[in-house]
Amino acid sequence: MLGHPSPQNRLGLRQPVCAPAVPVTGTTRQPRKLVAAPLPAPDDWTPRSDAYFASPLAQGTPGKQCGLAATGDYQPSLRSPWLAADEPSYDIAEPVAYDAIEQAGVNAGCHLFYHGSLALRADTSRQTAEHIKAHDSDIVFVDVNLRPPWWQHDQVLDMLRGADWVKLNTDELSLLSASADGAAFMAEYRLHGLVLTHGAAGAEIITADGSHIRVQPTTDAAVVDTVGAGDAFTSVMILGLVNDWPLKITAQRAQAFASGLVGRRGATVSDRTFYQTYIDDWDIVV
Repeated sequence: MLGHPSPQNRLGLRQPVCAPAVPVTGTTRQPRKLVAAPLPAPDDWTPRSDAYFASPLAQGTPGKQCGLAATGDYQPSLRSPWLAADEPSYDIAEPVAYDAIEQAGVNAGCHLFYHGSLALRADTSRQTAEHIKAHDSDIVFVDVNLRPPWWQHDQVLDMLRGADWVKLNTDELSLLSASADGAAFMAEYRLHGLVLTHGAAGAEIITADGSHIRVQPTTDAAVVDTVGAGDAFTSVMILGLVNDWPLKITAQRAQAFASGLVGRRGATVSDRTFYQTYIDDWDIVV
C-alpha cells in the first residue's frame, strides 16, 4: 500500500514527491511537502513487515510509518543480487506485490511519474501505470530494466510511447533498437530527453532541443560495488528535473552521486554523512 502524508519530509523540491512503497512514483503539485496517496488494502491483506519513509532526507530517525502488505500468493519484492563476470545479476521472484498494483485509490494527476519497466511486467500494474499516464502527468520518466525472462520487446517499446524521459544502458538500447543510435531512438519515440549509461565510461544525456552532455567518473574513483549505480544516477536526474536545475549541472551531480555510491558496499548507505555531503554541496533544503 502507499504511505500517508509526511509534512516534515523535504528534499528541497520545487514540486513535492509522491513516494509509494512499490516502484511506481509520482510527484504531486502541492508546494514543498513530501506526500503519498493512500491505497486502500483489501480486508484479506496481512502485514508482513514494517516500512518507513526516510524523513527527513539522510537523517537517522525514521519518518511516518507506511504499510507493507501482501495478499494471496503475492510477496514483497525480492531481488537477490549476485555477480557474474563482475556484472550484477539478479534472481527476481514472481509473482510479487508490484505485480498487483491496482488503480483504486491511486492519485492519477502528478507532476512527475516515474516507473521501471520491470514493475509493469504484469497486466494489473501495467494498466494502472497507463491510467496514471493518461491523467495529466506533466513528466513521465521510464527506467528500462531488461531482466530475462521478465520482458517482452514490443511490450517495453509500448511503455516508451508517451514517455518524456527514458533511461537505459547501451546494452538495453541495442536490444530495443536496430541502430543502437541514441539520438535516433529518442526521435523515434518523441522523447524530451534520453539518459544513456555506459557503465564505467559514465553516461550521456541527449535532449530534443539538441543538447548532448557527457559525464564520466573521475579516474581515481574507487569501485567496490556497482549494484544501485544506475538508480543513484536516475534519482539525481529526477531531483534536477523537478528543481529545474540546468541540465549540465544535473548530469554532473548525478554522475558524482553514482560514483560515490559505487565506492560503498550495497545500493544504499546507512552512514548519514555520505548523503550530507551532497545535501550541503547542492544546497538542498532538508
